[in-house]
Amino acid sequence: IEENTSVDAKLHSSIMNVRWQFENTFSDEPEIRALIKGVIFGDKGEIDEETRNEFNENGTGHVLAVSGLHIGFLFTLLKFLTKKRNTRGMSMLILAIIVLYGEMTMWSPSTIRAVMVLGINTMAVWLRRRADMLTSVSFAALILLAINPYQLFNTGFQMSFLAMLGIAFFGKPLSILIGDELAIILAVQLAIAPYTALIFHRFNPLSVFINIPIVALASVIVPVCICEIGLIIVIGYIPLLLKDLSCGLMELLISLNRWLNFGSNWSFYMTGINIGILIGAYVILFLLSSEWFRVQVIRQNYSLIRKDLGLASLPIIVLVLASYNTYADDELVFVSVGQGDCLHIRVGSEDYLIDGGGYRERNIGENTLLPYLLSNGADRVDTAFVTHLHDDHYKGIEELASVYDVNSLALSPAYRHVLATTVDEVNFVQKGVRYELDSDCAVVPIWPVKSPSGT
Repeated sequence: IEENTSVDAKLHSSIMNVRWQFENTFSDEPEIRALIKGVIFGDKGEIDEETRNEFNENGTGHVLAVSGLHIGFLFTLLKFLTKKRNTRGMSMLILAIIVLYGEMTMWSPSTIRAVMVLGINTMAVWLRRRADMLTSVSFAALILLAINPYQLFNTGFQMSFLAMLGIAFFGKPLSILIGDELAIILAVQLAIAPYTALIFHRFNPLSVFINIPIVALASVIVPVCICEIGLIIVIGYIPLLLKDLSCGLMELLISLNRWLNFGSNWSFYMTGINIGILIGAYVILFLLSSEWFRVQVIRQNYSLIRKDLGLASLPIIVLVLASYNTYADDELVFVSVGQGDCLHIRVGSEDYLIDGGGYRERNIGENTLLPYLLSNGADRVDTAFVTHLHDDHYKGIEELASVYDVNSLALSPAYRHVLATTVDEVNFVQKGVRYELDSDCAVVPIWPVKSPSGT
């Protein structure tokens, strides 16, 4: 294999070596190391599932993905260290450092967008031109989509640009009421909350308030870790005092986020709606919060407002019709669960499952069945039928019932004798309640069994 000795390859290798050295400084504390990789570099692969779920349920998952928030923290730190000198040479140095950080993060869509917007705004200062947020964000999106159009369907791309659009449209009106700093946080949350609720099927009404202390803490963690990376470049190691500071801040972030989770009691599942309705709602919200709308209201030009809102509604109606979910009308759907079988039966407003698949190394119930049911408008399963107790038929139902409403389970009486020696296989858990075999080795229903309506 021919070794790649180009300048780009050597530079990339040197940058990644600094990153690896920084990460390995915390190798004696795996949980802290995993969270640092997530918060600083956007690599969530080593974060345990419980911690990730808590961040997602709180609406603070964006802290674990390098975004404009992180680039903003770094830019603020560099401006502070350079005493806000606006010389061209100093601006070039700041941009170069931010580009090096982007290389460390492997250039996620949100990182590319943030660096491009920052570069455009810096150039505007040099050229003595007004920097417009909406124009900068639109230009960055156009360039990224010209390079790779399929990024339009990437959730990271969508959330990143929605956040920036939220700042561009909602930031100014909110800043009048609550100040610039809180306005940015609230504008981002208002922009991405409908998207995350209806795409990821989770909604936490407290997420706006939870984000304030979490983002404030992240605004300290990111600069501290960036300074530690700088020390590795300069002196080759991180002093023990700074390492302990990072570990303490990370432990505080985990504990605070866990405490604000309130045992998942404020995080609710949401059934999906037509994507056209979601897009239409965004269009109307952005239009009503735009500078154009405020100007027309001041001028009392209500006829123009009605006309433009009517024109904007036409493509939205077409999009809603074109995006109709045909699965919503289907009575029988064979769900792709990998190993095993699963049949979804819809009778009127009632939903039934026959088997649920199952795989020992993957949670089919939570990761496959739950998103499928929510995205297709099912807020519960009325009855789950289990044909037999092989893992690839019953395990998905067991996993689904631990996080979702399964009103009743139907199990063949033929398994009563078999179950005398396989008690553990039927100790399903639903919301912490276990049911076992009775004294005659007959199956006690795991949930109250009832027959489907109309059959």
